[in-house]
Amino acid sequence: MRIIIIVMSLLLALNTNAQLSVGGRPYSWGHKIDLKIPVITMPSIDVNLFEKDKSEENGPKRFGVKHITSINPKTDGEWSTLENGDKLWVLGIECPEAKSVYLQYSNFNLAPGSYLYVYNKSKTELLGGFSARNNSSVFATDLIIDDNVVLELYEPYGVFVSSFIINGVIHGYKFINEAGTGYGNSGNCQVNINCTPEGDDWQDEKRGVAKMLLDGFLCSGSLINNSCNDGKPYFLTANHCVNYPSYGLNYDAISNPSIPIVLHWDYESVECENSGNPKYFSTSSAKVIANKDYSDFALLELENLPEGYDVYFNGWSTTNSPMPNGVGIHHPAGDVKKIATHNQTLQYGLFWKVFWSQTTNGFSVTEGGSSGSPLFMNDGKIIGQLYGGSPLNCSDPANDLGLYGNFGVSWDYDQTPQRQLKNWLKKCSNVEEINGGYYKTCVPEIYVNYPIWNVSSFISSDFIQGTGIIHAGANVLFEAQNSIELLTGFEVQGEFEALIKACENHVVNNKKGDDIINVKSKELHRKDYGVSIFPNPVVNSFTLNYSTGNASGIVVNVYNFSGQLIVSKKVSSKSGLNSQVISVANYSSGVYFLEVIIDGFPNEKIRFIKE
Repeated sequence: MRIIIIVMSLLLALNTNAQLSVGGRPYSWGHKIDLKIPVITMPSIDVNLFEKDKSEENGPKRFGVKHITSINPKTDGEWSTLENGDKLWVLGIECPEAKSVYLQYSNFNLAPGSYLYVYNKSKTELLGGFSARNNSSVFATDLIIDDNVVLELYEPYGVFVSSFIINGVIHGYKFINEAGTGYGNSGNCQVNINCTPEGDDWQDEKRGVAKMLLDGFLCSGSLINNSCNDGKPYFLTANHCVNYPSYGLNYDAISNPSIPIVLHWDYESVECENSGNPKYFSTSSAKVIANKDYSDFALLELENLPEGYDVYFNGWSTTNSPMPNGVGIHHPAGDVKKIATHNQTLQYGLFWKVFWSQTTNGFSVTEGGSSGSPLFMNDGKIIGQLYGGSPLNCSDPANDLGLYGNFGVSWDYDQTPQRQLKNWLKKCSNVEEINGGYYKTCVPEIYVNYPIWNVSSFISSDFIQGTGIIHAGANVLFEAQNSIELLTGFEVQGEFEALIKACENHVVNNKKGDDIINVKSKELHRKDYGVSIFPNPVVNSFTLNYSTGNASGIVVNVYNFSGQLIVSKKVSSKSGLNSQVISVANYSSGVYFLEVIIDGFPNEKIRFIKE
């Protein structure tokens, strides 16, 4: 089957809150069946007992309590045989007065053709179906915002019985993905990542930062690149987020490396103000491959990356003379992604000491839940991960100290491979810093039959065929292993390069305009204009938000997937943020592109899906 590269991630993005799964619905939801669900009830918890954690300044942020269990389909729940010989297993788990529940598993092993779903009794929350693709020594299913979960396992006739052990039930006693809003857990001084101007130059780096859930605790962290540029999913966070014995966290690269984390990607407000109910992508499971308490770092290798979301592998530096300003990107208190800014020269040491600066939209600081989040120099390279700081937070942000474990110290202070970063990040070349980039996979056949206005790279293990227009301001790379065909209709008005080159999946270093692809024009677009749509995917209409500065001529174009113009309309503009509701009720289901032309200059196109 021939498929265009741009379609692949869009189709996978339809289930935006899902972990790696096949989707669908539980068997019992679509069939009349007398389903008797046995229930296991967890012990009640004394919240006050666990809130004492607040007094421990630099520990991870707790939002739930882990019940140690040993629940499995062989000894618990109820099996039934359907008329055609297929089997169904069900079990309910309840946590009295919980705000959320999520589950951790060991030896997760589903039979081929089997599907596990997790939902609540009212059927307003659904995860799955999980399949043999999810099999792992450790696994975790994401939050159900309720005090109960139901597990339903379907097995076709004739397969061996699936097996797993639910070894942890996490009773969430605090909201972290607030039902109905998704906001408000962090301090009121915090600045959302999509605020202008604070977040304008950090729209790439933010895509490597994720919220981390483990054993009822919250942290943050970031994907990082390595000298092989091979897209190996290394994730940097704080050691105390995985190894903090007084909290029962005992994961370690040598003694206990398998870690049932849940990561939330793209959990952010699409605007500067909190609005809507944020969607996010979720992944699970990793191994601790290196960690050390001395500089408080932990390097994880993730089992998978989110499907349908373009992650960014952030660059890093071992410098002892960082630039005089930078930012931290983090999830304080499990809230949507925030950005904190500083304007100072940092002093080299075991920890970088940072005091934050007031910016246009607030005075962001770090809080519990920010632990493990990256500290960036102004060139986009990570120089440390958050250890902790003062308890002042938003009550006195100017004096709220942030302490970040020094990347350069973590690099090779300890010569044991499992206690340093160097052994893992320097395998292919002798470098002590590297740029970040997006992961590009090799696709056999690529057809570029639509117009391009921005920076794009197409990498194929076979051939590329181009019939679209590369507009002025665009910078496009075609890189194919066997052949490149430029047919009638192909036109270059911007910059274009074509290479015949062996294809390997790799990270394309394309940040700050000094790497493989010049992104200067892309950055100018982002600095001058802010354009976003919500929601995406779309049912009947979406809201177009745009900030156009002093521009006056605003034109909105909508194209179908083939590049045909469907709608072109002028819209009004005023200073600040503008909003326009665009109806797509009469559109057919599929992929579309929205373009905003501001004073004759096309902004980056936005892809959206009409459901």
